[in-house]
Amino acid sequence: MYLFSRRRRIDLGHATKALEWSVEATGQVRDITGRGIDAWVVTMSPDAATVVWTMWAESLAELEGAGDALAADTAFVRSQEKADDLFVGPMEDRVASLIHGTLDPEAPPPGYVSVVEATAANGRFKEAL
Repeated sequence: MYLFSRRRRIDLGHATKALEWSVEATGQVRDITGRGIDAWVVTMSPDAATVVWTMWAESLAELEGAGDALAADTAFVRSQEKADDLFVGPMEDRVASLIHGTLDPEAPPPGYVSVVEATAANGRFKEAL
């Protein structure tokens, strides 16, 4: 399983509009891709006021297909362009792999999520897992 995430920091001068657009965009992405997409707002972190959209997929090809569908939807692309001034900095994409446990795609999303990231030292990947 792969977890795709896209994040962007809100311009606090436009926080309400940015959050409203984020909710609308999440619905658009669900409609266009037919995928389960969730939107989150980072709190209690140096990255506070960052919106993060997430999507689980079985394969990288599924992620690529969702991205292609969004890029081909002119209305969605224009919506992103119009919302650009509601945010600061570029969008940041990440892909992570589920390495332990299982995912229940039918379960409702949790109210809170904690994220832990680590980088394995060169030559120590096996031990890091």
